[in-house]
Formats: sequence, structure tokens, C-alpha cells
Amino acid sequence: LFEAVVPLLDSPDPDLAAESSRWLGASGKLDALEPLQGVLDRARVPRVASAALQAIGQLRDDPERWTEELRGLAGDS
Repeated sequence: LFEAVVPLLDSPDPDLAAESSRWLGASGKLDALEPLQGVLDRARVPRVASAALQAIGQLRDDPERWTEELRGLAGDS
């Protein structure tokens, strides 16, 4: 199922892209970090970017470093 969900991250439907991010975050698969980071880099819809950020946060195991990265992202348009 993982392989079927990853392409949905680039769906033109923002609800589907956001839900795909949420599913990948909940999956616990570290392989999802790279495609989620790609979504975050490309996202122009706030709910898609937010879902990707939340999913990445679920998968990361380095909260201090992730917090620092989030602070940097907060200043990025």
C-alpha cells in the first residue's frame, strides 16, 4: 500500500495530497521521509504543507533537531 500512496502526494486534489501525507506519517515507515520532504519543498497549499510537516514530525526521532528545523521553516514563505 505504501507504494500506492506515495504518488498521491502529488495529487492536484489538496485534500487527497494532505490525507496521503497523514497516512504516511501514521504508517511509521521511515522510507516516507524523503517523499514527504519533497512534498514540503513543493507544496503551495497550506493544508498540504501542514500535513507533510505533521507527518515528518511523527516519523522523526530527533525532536530537538526537528524543532530547530521547524524554526527555520517558520521564516520561509
